[in-house]
Amino acid sequence: VLHVNRLYEEKRIDVLIDATAKLKSDAHVVLVGTGPLEAKLRAQVERLQLRERVSFLGFVEDDDLLPLRRSSALFAIPSEADLQSLATMEAMACGLPVVAARSYALPELVHHEQNGYLFQPGDSDELAHDIDLLIENPQLRAQMGAESLVVIAPHDREKVLDEWEALYMRLTSEFKESSARKRHFIPM
Repeated sequence: VLHVNRLYEEKRIDVLIDATAKLKSDAHVVLVGTGPLEAKLRAQVERLQLRERVSFLGFVEDDDLLPLRRSSALFAIPSEADLQSLATMEAMACGLPVVAARSYALPELVHHEQNGYLFQPGDSDELAHDIDLLIENPQLRAQMGAESLVVIAPHDREKVLDEWEALYMRLTSEFKESSARKRHFIPM
C-alpha cells in the first residue's frame, strides 16, 4: 500500500497507520514523504507494534517514484485537505486503484467502487476494510486499476493546457469586444 505526501497533520497519515493495525491482510504500508509529523508517526507505529508493516522512505526522487508506484498494489490517501492531489493523479496514471477519504477534490478523482473506494474521513475501520478488499482480490484490483487509467485520461497535461489556453483566448477576445463596445457607446 503506497502513500506519497507531506507528513503534515491535515494529511491524516495517522488514520492510515491506525488502519494498518486493523488490516486482516498482510499488506505492507509504504510512506513516502517528509514533514514535521514524522517523529509522531514513527512513535505511533512503534506504539501499535507495526514496525514490520510500515516503512518510512522519506523523500524519494521523481525518477524512483515511478517504479515504486508500479510495484505497489494500491494507493491510499486519507488526507482531509487535498484541493488537487497530484500524488493521487500520478498513482492513477500508473494504473493503481485508490482508497481515499471522501474529502475535497478526492471524490472527483476516485469514483467509489469504480477505480477505488472512498471512505469517511478519519474512519480507520472503513479504510482498513477497503484496503483489505483490494489486497485480497487481485482481479478487482486490476479492474479498478484499469478504470483509474480511464478516469485520469482527461487530466493529461497537454489537454489541460490546451483547454486553459482556449479559455484565456476566449476571455481575452470577450474583454476586447466589451472594451470596444464601451468606447463606441455614446450616452444620450
